[in-house]
Amino acid sequence: MDDIFKIDTTEFRLVSMKWDGEDLINPIRPVRNRSRQPQNQSNVIDILKDDPDHILMSIDIEEGYVFGVHKIDITKPRRPIKILRGREIIDYWRTDEKHVVRYGAGTKENMRL
Repeated sequence: MDDIFKIDTTEFRLVSMKWDGEDLINPIRPVRNRSRQPQNQSNVIDILKDDPDHILMSIDIEEGYVFGVHKIDITKPRRPIKILRGREIIDYWRTDEKHVVRYGAGTKENMRL
């Protein structure tokens, strides 16, 4: 846990590296004009076998705590490509066998969606 602004926080960061453990990077480029950065970078929803340089992640880039689906280049820090806009009521996303986002689920005020 880090002590940010005198508040205990837990952060999960995506890390990419070569097979030998060299060239460690965080491929999530910092978001400009935001007072916060995506804190949870651990929601990988698909490893794209036909596109080994990219993964699909559920991450809150546009708006804090609203997780959309983005295609992330894991070879270098670049701007993620938005696949689906985040929705406050969606907690997690799932893809099908063809790597297409098909399902989002979540809760809203004690209701399961």
